[in-house]
Amino acid sequence: CTAKLVLAVCALGSRLSNDPRTLYQESQDLRSGGWKYFSQIRLVGMSFLKPSTIYDLQLHALGVAFLFPTQLSHVCWYIAALGIRIAQEVGAHRKRNLMTLPASQSRMEQETWKRAFWNITSTDLYMSIATGRPRSTREDDFDAELPPICDDEYWEIPSNPQLEFVQPTGKFSKMAYWHYFVNLLRIAGLAKDHLFSTRRAASWLSSSVDGNDKIVLELDSMLNSWMDALPDDLRWDPHRPNDTLFSQSVMLHTNYYWTQIQIHKSFIRPGPLSTGNFPSLAICTNAARSFVHILQVYHLRPNMPRLPHYIVCFLYSIVSYLT
Repeated sequence: CTAKLVLAVCALGSRLSNDPRTLYQESQDLRSGGWKYFSQIRLVGMSFLKPSTIYDLQLHALGVAFLFPTQLSHVCWYIAALGIRIAQEVGAHRKRNLMTLPASQSRMEQETWKRAFWNITSTDLYMSIATGRPRSTREDDFDAELPPICDDEYWEIPSNPQLEFVQPTGKFSKMAYWHYFVNLLRIAGLAKDHLFSTRRAASWLSSSVDGNDKIVLELDSMLNSWMDALPDDLRWDPHRPNDTLFSQSVMLHTNYYWTQIQIHKSFIRPGPLSTGNFPSLAICTNAARSFVHILQVYHLRPNMPRLPHYIVCFLYSIVSYLT
């Protein structure tokens, strides 16, 4: 499985490369980048008689990341579901600590499982919202902690083990973005569960306007708290010199406005008024304009990677903007 993992990494890396050697066979189309590697992988050819490993879960996560912005994006729904089952089989979806870890598993291995689990769980949630399909696991099915806000280079410090998994004071962690992104998706997931589920849970059975207003009020409050907690390095600044922080802030803020649309879109009706007690039409229109503005600033900046996974979000913004 490690060989497949290397091929998957090469396939994803090819997406950010202009080297013609990464293209598929004799193709000159840059969109074929990485397929020469990915076509050698059999994601569904794994043996179910052997215990699952971290490489199996990572392979499924990378497979979803590669296929999602392609015409085969519908396949990702199945691959992510299988990856989640792999994580559940080994208990990666449960909360653990150093006292409950198996003797054969190090802290580094455990944190690697966490990263892979949250990656594929978040992708599954994102796809379920975009397609309107049920997700493979819900918030009450797992209690795994998020990975620590600590960069990889501080995971292992042989000279001082007490400083392992501790981000140095004053040095901003690239992993902070992932924490805020996952928590934002979790808010969007709650909106999907409580506003668009086929059958609401007993505590959310009220279908009245007042019941919906309470749900929307709570979700809006969660969004406001999320935005208030956002560190300065991840706040929107169109002139931010650091490309990594700039890209991360684009991801966070566009998905923030996308989440706003998810919460309020069902309360829009033809005409200037909304069906509830919230100005949902105005909120969605403002979110759509802000989304498009940020995306425009991003694409005007030279040498930035393509963001094909914004197609779904962009469509939501266009629809809201024209409403």
